[in-house]
Amino acid sequence: MGFYDSITSLISTLANRRSQRSTTRVDATRVEYHELRAMYRTGIGSRIVRIKSGHALRDTLEFESEDDRRFYAANLADDVRTLVAWMIAFGRSVAVIHEVRDADLRAPIPESVDIDRGHVSIWPGDEVTVSDVSFDPRDPRFHQPRLYHVRGMPVHPSRVVDFRYVEPPTRDAPVYRWGGIPEFELIRDQIVNDEIVARAVPRIMDVGSSVFYKIKGFKNAMSSGKEDDMVKYFGRIEDGRGIFGSGLLDADDEVLNIDQTLSNMGDSDQITLRRLALVTGIPMARLVGENVRGLNSTGQNEEQAFQDTLREIQESYIIGPVNKLMAKLGRGTVKAKENQGWTQITRINFESSAIQNARLLWEMGEDPRSYLEYHSVIQVDSFDEIFPDVDSMFPDPSEAPASARNPKDLLESIGGEDPDAEADT
Repeated sequence: MGFYDSITSLISTLANRRSQRSTTRVDATRVEYHELRAMYRTGIGSRIVRIKSGHALRDTLEFESEDDRRFYAANLADDVRTLVAWMIAFGRSVAVIHEVRDADLRAPIPESVDIDRGHVSIWPGDEVTVSDVSFDPRDPRFHQPRLYHVRGMPVHPSRVVDFRYVEPPTRDAPVYRWGGIPEFELIRDQIVNDEIVARAVPRIMDVGSSVFYKIKGFKNAMSSGKEDDMVKYFGRIEDGRGIFGSGLLDADDEVLNIDQTLSNMGDSDQITLRRLALVTGIPMARLVGENVRGLNSTGQNEEQAFQDTLREIQESYIIGPVNKLMAKLGRGTVKAKENQGWTQITRINFESSAIQNARLLWEMGEDPRSYLEYHSVIQVDSFDEIFPDVDSMFPDPSEAPASARNPKDLLESIGGEDPDAEADT
């Protein structure tokens, strides 16, 4: 099958054959799990995963209540951070809920789960397979697995919270075990190019020049198929050549030495790093750990691009699974905080402007508190925490004073102020 561009020469086919668009096509292959594990252990692969997973969960979640925040910090924070790292590296990670220590994982999960009696186990995507996928469009689990297998152990889907990365095309979903496309597959070419550049630099610095050996009768030896011994001989000499070694030759052989310089090595290194930064969405200065280059460069644009990348990861791949996990454990929902990545000075300036706007809203007769709560300037007060349940304080309701039965009466008895005005304040 030929690939042609929109313009075709009717006189000379040479232009058509030399066109890159006519002779090149885009192709992608799935990276196997053993290669994903190898890239996860490399320095640059591990750094990319740590940057994305670490910054995406660094004080970026907002909870419905303080109790939910404490529960998450005590029971789920470390597991979610590891799940996100595995999701980015392998395309998928799963959390399996055990309501008791010896739970039957093939049975559906109960409606209420006590985390103190059970636990949550987490697994990377290379340990998970699926079976019995639904292909019925009327099924609520259409194109989703009806049964998971974690290291060969069957697990009911109601117990599984599936963290999946980039969604593959529908026809390619079986190739990825109905999981996601890992980050390392998206940047595999860039990682390979960086490894090639990194390998070439020390070798070129060690050798420092190209050597050509003039050997009498070498062409005749090649024509008769007897050059193997010569190749082995000079191969052993090349193995010992370098800054720290020297070679031995026969006096009749001539060696031609051509000095070479490390030209364009810096440009090659910059190209590979720029491609990595482009695909991962991590600014090159943050990826390398250096200052932003260029006159009058503050790094503000790079930081904004990085925050946009983190926000996309949170909204597309983290918030949904975390909410499912919290809901299965009987907790409230979470959402991503606004204005992430701000410095203290930037946040103080924003809060000062927000307070001025709230004062203007109050003068207009609007609700300033809701405005400040929406922009996270003040925390949402729980009415139940301010006014405890009367039944828990007084087993016999007749013993409770009249002001305790009605919170508005309580406010009036304390300060004699308008309760609606107190709430607005």
